[in-house]
Amino acid sequence: MLPHKPNNNNYKQYLSLGAEITSSMLVPLAGGYLVDYYFGTQPWGFLVAMVIGFLAVFSVIYKIALRANKNSHKKKESDE
Repeated sequence: MLPHKPNNNNYKQYLSLGAEITSSMLVPLAGGYLVDYYFGTQPWGFLVAMVIGFLAVFSVIYKIALRANKNSHKKKESDE
């Protein structure tokens, strides 16, 4: 008997979620660092970018939760 082959769509979905969360934090931090570097405003650009990054991460997590909730409702309706 052959072993069960995993579904590659799940891996792609989780990989994209991880990349989305990581980039939503790293992009603002890099921008804040560059603002501080070029304008000499240490640490304010980085701190503001950190707050923006946290807000972006929470918005991504919220969107993921909404999507998961919508998918679970669709699955419940199809089971009935």
